[in-house]
Amino acid sequence: MSRTILVLGKGSQVARELLNAAWPWDIKPIYVGREIDIENQELVIGLARSLRPSLIVNTAAYTAVDKAENEPDAAFATNFEAVVNIGKAAGICGATVIHMSTDYVFDGTGSAPYTETDAVNPQSVYGRSKRAGESGLAAIGVPHVVLRTSTIFSQFERSLLQRVLVRQRLQHDLAGVTDRVICPTSATDLANAIVAIAAALPRVGAAGHGIFHFAGQPATSVFEFITAVVERAAQLGLAPAQRVRPTVAAEWPAAAPRPSNGALDCTKVERVWGIRPQPWRVALDACLQRMAKQTTVAA
Repeated sequence: MSRTILVLGKGSQVARELLNAAWPWDIKPIYVGREIDIENQELVIGLARSLRPSLIVNTAAYTAVDKAENEPDAAFATNFEAVVNIGKAAGICGATVIHMSTDYVFDGTGSAPYTETDAVNPQSVYGRSKRAGESGLAAIGVPHVVLRTSTIFSQFERSLLQRVLVRQRLQHDLAGVTDRVICPTSATDLANAIVAIAAALPRVGAAGHGIFHFAGQPATSVFEFITAVVERAAQLGLAPAQRVRPTVAAEWPAAAPRPSNGALDCTKVERVWGIRPQPWRVALDACLQRMAKQTTVAA
């Protein structure tokens, strides 16, 4: 008997990778995007009642970090109110929720990678809205798996990689801060993790509910990541070679504060779910090679 899985936010980087993922034979994923307004509780509950999914995967999010400072209502509508709607719908149809969250729930002042039990202290509207979504699911009491991640990258348009490559191709100035730590995470890796969790849910059960960290390893600086992108892209012929200029966060003022340390400890997700994030350099190379092959085919 097949299990129906409802994937929300089908235009997101992770959902687009889920479209190509190797789902188990007994799982039937259904992808829904902007045709359903997830901020409308009645519509979300109606959708859940009609499909009766055993699992709802929410990849939809308001991710305009700086813009959120001037649009808190919009950020909270998607990252909190819609998540509550999803949680209520899941409760009605008896589904578990997998929800994406972020390292921005931490203030980034710590020196070690953050664990799931470390105190949260979001400093931006975006971070506070994402933390509100986490808390909203917990308050409803619906079975859920929250995956906190960091700096998602993919081959898709408007992604971080594409933005870097556009500047590299145009030979525009490329800089990266050396004093901000991130865990670059492949959207493909996240999609595979979600598939693995969905497949294992009947076996793992309640022991797998709660918050987990899943992010590329090891932690690195923004400068090191962008440099790796630019160097490998040049090797693959995606863009001409270029130097990345090192800088510091103080020279790049932004509307929203970023955590200086966004490193996430992923020990728990491996222990409970048996999944381990790829080294980000391996995942980055695979992503750029896919982009190079697509460029060759298009040519």
